[in-house]
Amino acid sequence: MAKAVEERKEAEALLKWKTSLHIKSQSLLSSWVGSNPCNWVSSLPSLGNLSNLNILYLSKNQLFGFIPPSLGNLSNLNILCIAENPLSGFIPQELGMLSSLNYLDLPLNNLTGAIPASLGNLSNLLYLSLFKNQLSSSIPQELGMLSSLSSLSLDSNNLTGTIPASLGNLSNLVTLFLYENQLSGSIPQELGMLSSLSSFDLSSNNLTGVIPTSLGNLMSLTLLSLFMNQLSGFIPSSLGNLTKLANFELFLNQLSGPIHFEVNNLTQLKSLELSDNQLTGHLPEIVCHGRISPKLGEATQLHVLDLSSNHLDGEIPKELDIPQQLGDLKTLERLNLSHNVLSGSIPSTFDQMLSLISIDLSYNQLEGPLPNTKAFREAPIEAFRNNKGLCGNATGLKACSSAISHNHHAKKRNKVMKLILILSGIVFLIFIVVGITLFVCLRKKEIKIKPKEADYQNMFAIWSYDGKMVYENIIDATEDFDDKHCIAVGGYGNVYKVELPTGQVVAVKKLHPLLEDSVVNLKAFTK
Repeated sequence: MAKAVEERKEAEALLKWKTSLHIKSQSLLSSWVGSNPCNWVSSLPSLGNLSNLNILYLSKNQLFGFIPPSLGNLSNLNILCIAENPLSGFIPQELGMLSSLNYLDLPLNNLTGAIPASLGNLSNLLYLSLFKNQLSSSIPQELGMLSSLSSLSLDSNNLTGTIPASLGNLSNLVTLFLYENQLSGSIPQELGMLSSLSSFDLSSNNLTGVIPTSLGNLMSLTLLSLFMNQLSGFIPSSLGNLTKLANFELFLNQLSGPIHFEVNNLTQLKSLELSDNQLTGHLPEIVCHGRISPKLGEATQLHVLDLSSNHLDGEIPKELDIPQQLGDLKTLERLNLSHNVLSGSIPSTFDQMLSLISIDLSYNQLEGPLPNTKAFREAPIEAFRNNKGLCGNATGLKACSSAISHNHHAKKRNKVMKLILILSGIVFLIFIVVGITLFVCLRKKEIKIKPKEADYQNMFAIWSYDGKMVYENIIDATEDFDDKHCIAVGGYGNVYKVELPTGQVVAVKKLHPLLEDSVVNLKAFTK
């Protein structure tokens, strides 16, 4: 009660002040009648004479009419914020003269016409927000001159034409929102130079052509939203480089072919939505063969996975479940794989996906029992419609027969046995390879040792000869110690070079004889 009395007194004071104004000024306040100031509105006054003004904040009022061109005279203005008013008309060209402006915020009004090219002169501008107006015409290429700009929001307007390639010059840009317009043409390759970009949303336009491979250079990107366009071609493999990506939305386009990008690199993913395209491929294969990777299960932050309405085939990869030792995908809440050609059974490890609240596997060729979790039990029959033979406890779905359950468990046992046999075979092969390697190494070592032993034995092989035979061989080889075989002369005898019949070459020292008899010589030699 006291508050109402206070407001009424304030209203009366304001009305008294109004009557003191010049009649022309009073016309601007024509709605100031009655005792309830909440119903009073006004047009935006001309403030062009306030040359020292730094901040003008008039958001969330009921101001109507046009933005005064005289605001362009506020040469010291840093912040101009007139958001959430019913302002109409054009954005004045004169705002391009606000050389000190850092922050221009005019969203949620009824502004019409084109974005003034003069805004490209605001070299100190950090933030430009014009979303949710009725702006038309094309995006001026002069906006590419705003080298300090960190945020550009032109979404939810009626903008047409192509995206200027000059926007690729905005090296400090962190946020680029152009969604919900009527933009056409292709996405410029130059946008791949926005190395600081974190949020990138071009959804709900009429864009055509392929997704530029250069977008794989946007390493800081957390949001990539291109849905509801007419984009075609393959999803570039370079998008697998965007390791910080949390929200990846390409649904409702005309994309085709297998999924080439490295899904297993995108470990920060919370939402992956690729539905309503023409994607093909075999679901469980690895990405390097042009398929969706089973390593998608390593995206531990994933909340939403939507691959519905494509042409994917094959079985659901086991790796989409939560491995007991890692607890992957424990945050997954919504899984939609409907309208594909997936076959086989649903992995039993889906039992561990306790965060799952929404599931849709309809229009595939799946069979076998459903996992026994709340999400599957409470899912409507529509979530499993048009499959080959699913059964389970879900409402409207037939119960599994004991034979089907037995077969399902038998298949699991068979898979385990196959795995054991494969692992055993691998271990056996390792043992064989190690054994052969050791045998070869030892054999080589023996071969190296034997020649050395042979050489050692050959050195002394002469001592195994009969003494007389060796003596006769020496006599023959030296031609009875002819001087031409002598290689050295000493005080006690001469040294001769002797080549034995065996091919060995030896040096023989003949002592000066005391007796001439040959028998004596032979005896002396044999000794």
